[in-house]
Amino acid sequence: MDTIKFKYVFPDDYKTEQITGVYGGITSCGDIEAHFYYEHSALPREMEFEVTEDGQLGDLVKVSPADRKIIRSITNGITMRREVAISFRDWLDEKIRLMGGSHDSDEQ
Repeated sequence: MDTIKFKYVFPDDYKTEQITGVYGGITSCGDIEAHFYYEHSALPREMEFEVTEDGQLGDLVKVSPADRKIIRSITNGITMRREVAISFRDWLDEKIRLMGGSHDSDEQ
């Protein structure tokens, strides 16, 4: 029987990233496009605190800007053919099944 080995090579700058969502669609070439993001509160540009008489940090006085927003930091994106997307979906379904548990919206 013939066999084939696959070797996985990781670049020096490889890293795993947490994502909280995905946005995408179908490209003009008919591929599926997905952009992964991490959603978080915007950090303020500036914060002002009182200083107590003994030189310690006191109460928060002002946060700028006051109208803080939710940021979706795009971490990376992928494109794939329909066949690859189906294989990816099947792979995800299997991993979700192995995790166990059940959510009403998960099962169809």
